[in-house]
Amino acid sequence: MATIILRDAGSLTSPGSTAKGSPLTNLEVDNNFSNLNITSGVLTNLTTTAQGNLVVAINELVTSNATQNTRITLVTTNLATTNANIGVLSGLTTSNTGNLVSAVNELDASSGVAAATYGGATQIPVVVVNAKGRITSAGNTTVTFGTAITDDTTTNATRYLTLTNATTGLITTANVSSSKLFFNPSTGLLTSTDYNSSSDITLKDDIVDIKSALDTIKQLQGKSFTWKDGGAKGYGLIAQEVEKIIPDIVTTNDGIKGINYINIIAFLIEAVKDLSSQIDQLKK
Repeated sequence: MATIILRDAGSLTSPGSTAKGSPLTNLEVDNNFSNLNITSGVLTNLTTTAQGNLVVAINELVTSNATQNTRITLVTTNLATTNANIGVLSGLTTSNTGNLVSAVNELDASSGVAAATYGGATQIPVVVVNAKGRITSAGNTTVTFGTAITDDTTTNATRYLTLTNATTGLITTANVSSSKLFFNPSTGLLTSTDYNSSSDITLKDDIVDIKSALDTIKQLQGKSFTWKDGGAKGYGLIAQEVEKIIPDIVTTNDGIKGINYINIIAFLIEAVKDLSSQIDQLKK
């Protein structure tokens, strides 16, 4: 077994120990730290050859009296290095040399946590701390912003459209109008108290009067029908037929055609005016 050099005789019960009776030299202190590795651990990173390195000052290696369990009390004014990353220990007490070795080894061992910045705009840091307050692992959990969307076409219930005053960035608040704007998924009925269509002249180019509006309206054929989805009764026009007469008011989205019925109002107005002129001429 390796020799442990002591300052006071009998202060350590250990085979091969010797007593010096005077302060230990730096080399003797270094050797003691190396030789304490009796049953476990590795202290190769805890040896030093100069007072300015790992051990700044060790005042005593003592034990309690014979009626108590033998222990090694490492009393230091500082246990540090010129490398401030190791820090300062004000005291370290252990019941045997093996515990002292284990304690020092744990201080010297790597935590396994990589040096990095954890957390961010879309990540939350996750840190695991053991019973001794040591961080044993660290990582990030990605945060997904938003809400899951479900394609609901069958629920017979009122749904409210979400409104916000934001045009860019993140939405922090949202509003609904429960009595003035709502939707039923099963019928596809969107209900609002009123509807306003932008019509300012400053928004329009190529403004021309509609001609032969009555002839155009006479070509349109109103239909009654039943919706395949839901079986509701409906009235209106057939987009494919309207496309042959007023193609500009028919839209196609994913192969499904639709009609902008509001645009027909302009044709109806002019058609009524045409009829009114004809009636006025008949009256003469």
